[in-house]
Amino acid sequence: MWPLPQCRTESLPQQTRQFGWCPVTASPHRTFNNCRGVIRCRSLVDCDKEEILDELQSQGVIDIYNILTKDDSGGRRNTNTFIITFKAASVPKHIKIGYLRVPVEIYIPNPLRCFNCQKFGHSKNACKGT
Repeated sequence: MWPLPQCRTESLPQQTRQFGWCPVTASPHRTFNNCRGVIRCRSLVDCDKEEILDELQSQGVIDIYNILTKDDSGGRRNTNTFIITFKAASVPKHIKIGYLRVPVEIYIPNPLRCFNCQKFGHSKNACKGT
């Protein structure tokens, strides 16, 4: 087995090379090179998603999602909590939003739980229990 060269995934171009008679393509993985974080910022509640993405793109932000809650009338309203996807292997300690320095926490998603057998790791549609 040959050792692989050390390289950063951002600078890895999509390459096609030959390994014997088989063509080999190397490209960065689309999900393993991203990470998610959580921020809480009241200043962003009324901002549009595209506007926030444009401003934070220089800090490696590729997606942002605002957590919604139900209000008293049954409708949905925005909260001050955002899930941010970074184009990096680890979450930064903070990001700068305008003049604010906002701390970033690691995003931990809820575990997948079956509503049929109450076990973790699969959904009701894939349940093999009785």
